[in-house]
Amino acid sequence: MTPHPRRFLLLSLNAVALFAVLAILVASNSAIVRLDHWISDGCYPFTMQHSGVRDFFRMVTDLGWGRFLNWVGAASIIVLLVRREWMRSLFWGLGLYAIHWIVPFVKDQFQRARPEFADIDGYSFPSGHAFGAASVYCILSLVLLRVWAGNRWRWLMAAAVWLLIPLVALSRIMLGVHYFSDVLAGMALGLAWAFALAAITEWWDTVRARDAASKPATTPPAPPGPSETDARS
Repeated sequence: MTPHPRRFLLLSLNAVALFAVLAILVASNSAIVRLDHWISDGCYPFTMQHSGVRDFFRMVTDLGWGRFLNWVGAASIIVLLVRREWMRSLFWGLGLYAIHWIVPFVKDQFQRARPEFADIDGYSFPSGHAFGAASVYCILSLVLLRVWAGNRWRWLMAAAVWLLIPLVALSRIMLGVHYFSDVLAGMALGLAWAFALAAITEWWDTVRARDAASKPATTPPAPPGPSETDARS
């Protein structure tokens, strides 16, 4: 596959910009805060009134954190190790592991209270589930695209993985533990992190390809010709 470090870097910067805009809007108590409350006041009562909806989103929300997400991330790295992509395995593995420290750090910078319906502790902005799901499932989709590079169905498989990201984010709103801007910011920051990791490894691939192309081609020595004595005879 042709490395595209600039493409992933641009995607990462765009996601960071979206997160920055959301952070400013939330911190300044703008209209998005009122939109958050309006959405939350409509979604949570609906979920509680329909047991099937509540059970579904409780199942979905577990796909964005905890043991299951750890196994998904580990499986992605194992696939890269089997393919002997050592540098990509190292960077992506460390990046996914760092999620457990990034989320609490960012939450502490904003200290936004959760919706009044929330029955869990901790700050609300950004959503850790949305951040984790965006990071891990984005990495998984990139792994699938590498493994099945010649398969025409690879984009469909990657799209199916990507659908889990907004689904997990929606579950946090429906269960009343996050606001709309929380999950949107979590997804933006998670994608920014995943695309940044991809940009680093793509840059590494570019450097390796450039070094390989700059090395002079070595040709095997020509077989020895007939000796002068053999020629006279």
